[in-house]
Amino acid sequence: MLQGRIHVNKTIDLLYRLRRGHSQRQINRETGVARKTIRKYFNLAQREGWLLESVPLPSMDEVGRALAGEDDRCIAEYSPPLLAPYRKVITDWLTAKYTRKRMLVLLRENYEVMVSYDTLKKYCRKLLNDPATQVTMRMETPPGKEAQIDFGEVTRCYRNLPSKMRVWVFIMTLACSRHMYVEHVFDQKMETWLRCHENAFRFFGGVVEKVVIDNLKAAVKKLLFHDPVLSEPYKRLARHYGFIISPCRPYTPEHKGKVESNVGYVKQNLCDGASWTNLADMNRKARTWVLEEAGERIHGTIRQKPLKVFREVERKTLRKLPARPLNYTTASQQKLPRDIHVQIGENRYSAPHEYIDRTLDVYAEGKLVKIYRDSELIATHPRSSGTGQHITCMDHYPRQKRWWIENTAEVCIEKAGRIGESCLKLATHLLSDDVQDRLSSVQRLLGLCSSSDPERLEKACARAIHYGEWSYIRVKTILANGMESVPIESDEYIPVKETGYDHARKIGGVL
Repeated sequence: MLQGRIHVNKTIDLLYRLRRGHSQRQINRETGVARKTIRKYFNLAQREGWLLESVPLPSMDEVGRALAGEDDRCIAEYSPPLLAPYRKVITDWLTAKYTRKRMLVLLRENYEVMVSYDTLKKYCRKLLNDPATQVTMRMETPPGKEAQIDFGEVTRCYRNLPSKMRVWVFIMTLACSRHMYVEHVFDQKMETWLRCHENAFRFFGGVVEKVVIDNLKAAVKKLLFHDPVLSEPYKRLARHYGFIISPCRPYTPEHKGKVESNVGYVKQNLCDGASWTNLADMNRKARTWVLEEAGERIHGTIRQKPLKVFREVERKTLRKLPARPLNYTTASQQKLPRDIHVQIGENRYSAPHEYIDRTLDVYAEGKLVKIYRDSELIATHPRSSGTGQHITCMDHYPRQKRWWIENTAEVCIEKAGRIGESCLKLATHLLSDDVQDRLSSVQRLLGLCSSSDPERLEKACARAIHYGEWSYIRVKTILANGMESVPIESDEYIPVKETGYDHARKIGGVL
């Protein structure tokens, strides 16, 4: 771009003085234009032939076209030759607000263009001076068509706010009338997000066709540039009320500029310097302010009162509210921890272990708790009315984990009875120990069926009982050495391999 550009009218005067033979020093003294700028315009006039007395002075249109051509020449002259063929591609990336580092990667991967990061930054800086990349298109919306939503933090606006407490304002602005709904909240969780929508629709007395949002976590589960993944609870709300969700492209707040400007307006005219009392009182004051002050002002864009436009034009175009609100008490998104329980209120509910570290949608609807992965229902529980409860479905644990919990003493006795009389006798003896809890030994004893058939286990138990060795380890050793089928000796010697434990007993004199 031609540096030090001056107004076109002043350019004509400058060309006239140059044709009359005025020196650059004289022109600088009389017009105030820098001598460096005068030299650049002198060079441009020479190339265009404007300094010849036989040629009439150029018109303002001719000067404008010459200056635009000079901009293109400067970009072509001072930009690396490798980037010139990709000007349109890079311009599109700049419009989409790609980062320079991402552009560098895309150039290398898609076009095999190898330039430095600094070179790309300088080229982008030149392209951004093109007015076409700076145009903002104002979008006017028909009544009842669109509402825009934003959260704005107002923690520092209020006086007497308790320490460590954060406050936001939820703002929904109708795009046609600019009438708005304002509500103070303490968080941006899913439940809060859905509740604020319902409160806003009731405040307006109807529903718009489309809701424009940014990419907050309560609404957008996965942030993709052109196709974001919406959260299931928010989609259910949209289906229930009959509106379309329109997420803005990332990092483009100007796409919902009507509500963005209202965030600053609410902060400055409602919140700044106000004394905090409590949430209910502040929301009552916010509704009064919206109706009596914000709604009665002359809006800077539509040049009318938002409340009047809403009542006379937009309210009758809104869709009717559903017969009843969405049937939910609590809705949230949670990542399933390793203990496979999500939390609702003061209680915890299990979900299948396959979804550990996955984000799940959790609903508490009436007397039921429903857990979804995307749109798939993966768990349902009765809702507990107590506190500190763990509501667990054992099938949600992997088999090897729940085996120890499911096999209680009663279950073990029943399984041992199915294997045989000797196994039952040994299990009953172990569980009748008054000093030591032997349930784990019995569980391991029954677990030997996985590596040996029940008939072998029954014979091994009979052999161990015959020799007075009422222990799991003896049965396991008999099976490991294949001694269960060997005839039982008449003496008291147990013909199995001696273990280190037996050797230690002999050394200590323990029989």
